[in-house]
Amino acid sequence: MISARKLLLTLACVTGMAGASQGAVIQYDYQGAPLTCGGNPESSDCNQSTPQPGFFGQIVIDTAVFGSKELASFSISADEPRRPTGPAFYAYRATSFDGTRIEGADLGAIEDIPFFVSFSGSIGLFLQPGAVGENSLVLGFDRSGEVTDWLGGDTDGGSTDAYISTEGDSTGGFGSTGGCDERNLCTFVPGTWTRTVLEADPVVPSVPAPVPLPAGVLLLGGALAALGARRCRRT
Repeated sequence: MISARKLLLTLACVTGMAGASQGAVIQYDYQGAPLTCGGNPESSDCNQSTPQPGFFGQIVIDTAVFGSKELASFSISADEPRRPTGPAFYAYRATSFDGTRIEGADLGAIEDIPFFVSFSGSIGLFLQPGAVGENSLVLGFDRSGEVTDWLGGDTDGGSTDAYISTEGDSTGGFGSTGGCDERNLCTFVPGTWTRTVLEADPVVPSVPAPVPLPAGVLLLGGALAALGARRCRRT
């Protein structure tokens, strides 16, 4: 026989509450390793006898544009204006792990990118248009939202003047010298990204649908009531 306690526990499991993730505002802080001549702390060929501070900064994005999907990567590129008095040229592409893609181009301001919120620090070198050439930043994520791959390039002047990557950072020379030699400040040590959730994923509880009692439960209840009445009459 089904006990009343077991029946109540079963109904409680069926009518449990559920929620759905809707996205979050996330801040990614970058801190690069100190830069030295040719990546060699003992070198002074580029007139810098002491290590220089590495690249730093932050970018804030809003993943609500993806709903509950997990962001896999995004890229932002900033190009020079197409005409002297025209706006800058921005392009972006973002993908989720299930293959959803959001992309656009020919934007007049970085604020027009759907998932972009803000940036600060020297990481802005890769997010602002230069006088000549294209600057860009590409980030790749794992399913927990941590940055696993990145590449940022500042090509102002027609050659790469600065870059950050999973293989290290440099103040220039990427295009002609392989990125890190005695003529520029650089490091072979990759920087680090720190993820901070500024606005947590709102969980919207779903209202459970009424669960009607099975007809068998009602019949069982009636039978138990009748049996109880019969025993009372016998006593």
